[in-house]
Amino acid sequence: MKKLEKLGIGLAGGVNNDGSLPIHVLKRVIKLVKMYKNGLINTILYTTGKSYRGLSVVGEAELMRAETMRYGIPPDRIHCEVMSRDTYGNATFCRALFIDPRGIKKFHVVTSSFHMPKAKLLFEHVFPDFQGYEIVFEEVDDEGIDPAVLKRRKSYEEFSCQFYRQEILPETKPGDLAGILKWQFEKNPSHSVLRDEKWTKFTLITQSAFAGNPLY
Repeated sequence: MKKLEKLGIGLAGGVNNDGSLPIHVLKRVIKLVKMYKNGLINTILYTTGKSYRGLSVVGEAELMRAETMRYGIPPDRIHCEVMSRDTYGNATFCRALFIDPRGIKKFHVVTSSFHMPKAKLLFEHVFPDFQGYEIVFEEVDDEGIDPAVLKRRKSYEEFSCQFYRQEILPETKPGDLAGILKWQFEKNPSHSVLRDEKWTKFTLITQSAFAGNPLY
């Protein structure tokens, strides 16, 4: 009999300039390790692609996987989704490439407190409960992050959530995976060569108001 898959998803959160994982990302890894060892999950999926540091390309999900293996978690229980470049992509490609193909309906999502409002907004759009999905959101604290940096990041997250609610999410129906994937490849600047007018405006505002924000 096939063992029930109990999945925990860890959202990546950038890397330091030296290619190491920052404290808020390490906390996400440690949270998942504890969940695994306590039997809450038996599979870990890290999600997000590459970061660019000078001439180096760093795989964020792969770094988190390597860190998890240091705690004795079997390598075959740790997976990586590397198509996505942002939180909306995290939800979209986790569903398309991992969750739906495996028939998973209930899973955990782990991220930092400052990032949780956007994670909930976007994952619940991609995985609506009326399609039978059940998401358990697991929050890790923001201790260890510079207070000034954290304050700026929270302001950015609030602005970003408002942008998604008003401008992006109305373009697709909740749970319409085909439609959401089409949007990702046609309008998300992380995947499309086309520059959507809404995203251009959003980028200009965020670059001006939140320039130099080191948190993903």
